[in-house]
Amino acid sequence: MVKLGQINTLAVIRISPLGCMLHGADLGEIPLVPGPQAASDTTRGLKAGEQVDVFVYRDTDLEIMATTAEPLVLADRVACLEVVALTDKGAYLHWGLRFDLFMPRSEQLGDMRVGRRCVVFAMLDVNSQRMIATARLHEHLSEYNQGRFTREQKVKVMVAQKTELGFRVVIDGSHLGMLYHNEIFSRLGIGDQLNAYVKGIRDDDKIDLVLQQTGRKKVGGVEEAILEHLNANGGESPITDKSPPEAIYKQFGVSKKVYKQALGALYKARRIQISKQLVTLNKE
Repeated sequence: MVKLGQINTLAVIRISPLGCMLHGADLGEIPLVPGPQAASDTTRGLKAGEQVDVFVYRDTDLEIMATTAEPLVLADRVACLEVVALTDKGAYLHWGLRFDLFMPRSEQLGDMRVGRRCVVFAMLDVNSQRMIATARLHEHLSEYNQGRFTREQKVKVMVAQKTELGFRVVIDGSHLGMLYHNEIFSRLGIGDQLNAYVKGIRDDDKIDLVLQQTGRKKVGGVEEAILEHLNANGGESPITDKSPPEAIYKQFGVSKKVYKQALGALYKARRIQISKQLVTLNKE
C-alpha cells in the first residue's frame, strides 16, 4: 500500500522520453518528477523493474506524484521550517521540494513573518489529502505523560515556543513539555534540538524538564569536572559558590544548585578549600 506524505519503495514500470512511471498499486501509475536540484537527472540510471525510494504526494492539481528528493518533514512528524511567503490564505514554508509547504491561516499561531522559523506538525489535509502544516502542536501531540516518561529520564527535545513561564518543547517527537526560564542558563532559539531530562510529572500529568541531569550521578560528574578544572589552572579557580549562575553554567554546564552540591561534596571529602574569592585544590 502506497502512503501519501511518506517515503515509499516503488518499482519502475517504464521509462520514456516523457519521463519515468512507477507502480503505485491501488493508486495506479505514478509519475516520477524531478527534485529541486536535478531536473535532468530524474531517470538517469533507472531501469524497468528497478526499486526506487520516493516521496509520494499530491501536487497543487491534486495529482499523485513521486520524487526522489527527500523533504525536510514527512506526514505526522514535527520539524522547524522557515517561512518563505505570506498570503491572505496562509503561509508557505521551505521544506526542500520544488514547491513550498502550505500552512493555512487557521493553523497558524503567533506572529508569522517571512524569514522566521517555526515548529510545525506536517499532516495530510482531510479533504484534499495534500500535505499541509500546522503550528497547533497541542492538537496532534500529547500534553500529558500517561505513563510514557519517568523522572530523570534522558530525552531529546526541540524548542517550539517561548512563553511567559519558559519554553514549550517537543519531547521525542511525540509529547509536549516545559522548560522554565529560571532553570535555563544558556540562550535558546526556536528549533534548537538538545538533550533534556524529565524533572517531574505534575499533578495534572504534564511534563516538566530541565537541561541538566539531576541527582547524585550528575553531582559526581561535576565533582570530576571541578577537579580537572583546578588541575588545569594551577590548583585555583575564581568560580566559587558565590559566582553568578551564568559563569557557572558557561564553565561547567550545570545550574548553581548542582555546582554548590558538588563543591560541598568535595569539601567534605577534604579535596578542596572554599573562600569567597577562590576554590583551592588541597595538596595530597
